[in-house]
Amino acid sequence: MNKRLSISLLALALAVFGLLTLGCEDSEPTAKATWVLEVTANPATINAGPGETGQATVIAVLFDENGRLQPGVGLRFSTTAGSMASAGNVVQTDQRGEARDTLTLAASDTEAEVKVKSGAVEGKVTVRIGDLAAPTASISINPSGAARIGSGVTFSGASSEDFDGEIVKYIWTILSNNPDPTKENPEVIETTNQAIIRTYTNTQHLDVGLTVEDNDGLRDTSSDQYDIFANLQPVADAGPALDGNAGLSGKCTVRLNGCSSSDPDGRLVAYRWTFQTINETRFNTCTFDWPFEVNENGTLVTLTVFDNGDGSTPECNTPNIGTLDDCPTRKTDEDTTTVICRPAQ
Repeated sequence: MNKRLSISLLALALAVFGLLTLGCEDSEPTAKATWVLEVTANPATINAGPGETGQATVIAVLFDENGRLQPGVGLRFSTTAGSMASAGNVVQTDQRGEARDTLTLAASDTEAEVKVKSGAVEGKVTVRIGDLAAPTASISINPSGAARIGSGVTFSGASSEDFDGEIVKYIWTILSNNPDPTKENPEVIETTNQAIIRTYTNTQHLDVGLTVEDNDGLRDTSSDQYDIFANLQPVADAGPALDGNAGLSGKCTVRLNGCSSSDPDGRLVAYRWTFQTINETRFNTCTFDWPFEVNENGTLVTLTVFDNGDGSTPECNTPNIGTLDDCPTRKTDEDTTTVICRPAQ
């Protein structure tokens, strides 16, 4: 056998081997040209941070021209970015006519077009890389606004949210203008718990900061302010506006009621009512009937309430009008209402 004939026979053998190999790899039936291939991805947008990868499941469903699912058909998945788990090998549809493959993308890929092909039939889907959503920090403090020395204060981040994962860390920073001697200033408390409880021995103003961190390492910060007092301020409530008609006396007798006033950490020892158009003051009753002259523009009535301070001195507990200013820790509050007295009809 001459040399040229040997080379020709070798080439022919290699070609036959390649055809046999290809035939084995694509031994599954392929789709007919009239069939339909539907392709979807879950999720269609992958969240991945810098240096991270994310995955999506690509699902191909094969129908014939009459809408019947086609099992046992070979499909190939390919992508313009990232990689497919099948690495270009044939994936066969199952009994539901579905074939699945996994796409892996890096954050730097931005997006990928995945093509699924069987014979002359093909389908496509686009998968994108989305921005990771940072968490949202939210502070609530109980009791609200202020607390008395020695009482427990709950700082909570339970209302904080993370829409694409979970919050894994809560970092509290509490700065005081008059810190307790036993506390660092600022206090920095890092925890996995949503809430912390603190107790204070000094009167002070607090600047409260909360930083939350999610499972992707993204953070958000919120802030609030809070006060610690020796005595909390009372709350005056002069009641709703009153509207009456004058009787035979030519006056309206209305009942003023400030009994809903309160003191969150003690008790009220005095009530002072003053009238805008009348040179009168009434003490030490939360409700009473009072006659008003006809005045269709209304008369403004002011209620001032006095609490018992921090209870440290006897003067703080007395309702004596002359000693209301003798309690250094006493606090007051004011509220107003309006009384309209209309002429008799």
